[in-house]
Amino acid sequence: MKIKQLSFFVLVGLLGMVLFKFGVFKKTSGPYFGKLINKFCVNDKCYQADDKNLNAEMIKATLEKWQIMKLTDVISTNKNKFAEMGITETDKIILEINGKKLEIGAVSLDYTGTMVRIPNDNKIYKLNVIIDRNHINDPKYWMLTQELK
Repeated sequence: MKIKQLSFFVLVGLLGMVLFKFGVFKKTSGPYFGKLINKFCVNDKCYQADDKNLNAEMIKATLEKWQIMKLTDVISTNKNKFAEMGITETDKIILEINGKKLEIGAVSLDYTGTMVRIPNDNKIYKLNVIIDRNHINDPKYWMLTQELK
């Protein structure tokens, strides 16, 4: 009887270790900026999500992506490599939402995310969405387009 109980506890222990190894017990973080985004700023230009002068379709699609953004992996802590990942001291693109900021870098080489840095942090992270830093920094990107005549 004691052997059966011991075997049971050993089996449960082994199962627990396997589940732990595969990250089942890891706390998953929520979206970086949160699920509610009413306003966002790119560098010194801020936009309201419900502004009638903005392209509502573009804003809606973008905010849906940004509401699921997560920092997935630390890619580098080597400052000498930051420029290769689009993070430089000049030409910064800072996205600010709900009091949190991210410096936007280059799209990853495998096109599955974007390199980002929390300002003044010494780590480059991979973000789980693609952000074109050139587009989001251009105010014309967000505006309603005029009908061509």
